[in-house]
Amino acid sequence: MNFNKSFWKVSTFLVVVFFLLRPELMTFALFIDGIGLELFFLLLEVQFVAVIAVYVKPTLQRIYRYVSKIDPFFFIPTKPILVRFPAMLCHAVPGFMLVYLFVFANKFGSGAEYS
Repeated sequence: MNFNKSFWKVSTFLVVVFFLLRPELMTFALFIDGIGLELFFLLLEVQFVAVIAVYVKPTLQRIYRYVSKIDPFFFIPTKPILVRFPAMLCHAVPGFMLVYLFVFANKFGSGAEYS
């Protein structure tokens, strides 16, 4: 018997029995028994991600605006642009193009040493 399947069956049974022993949670136990523990955890995960996104998204937007001000070459390309031009991915790494241009300017400079 597959351990993963038996684990979910046993854990669902234990959770349902635990909730059935408490009269105020009996409806909840029937709900979990109906949809399954795995789907219930998936629903909890979706709710958790939605709540966390409320706090994380504004922070990420502030970081994006800050990096955009510092690095004029920074932008996040869309998927069709990346499919057509994969080298555009280097623009999505903050500071990469500035470092690349600095190294390029130092390596090839004025060209006087190659005459």
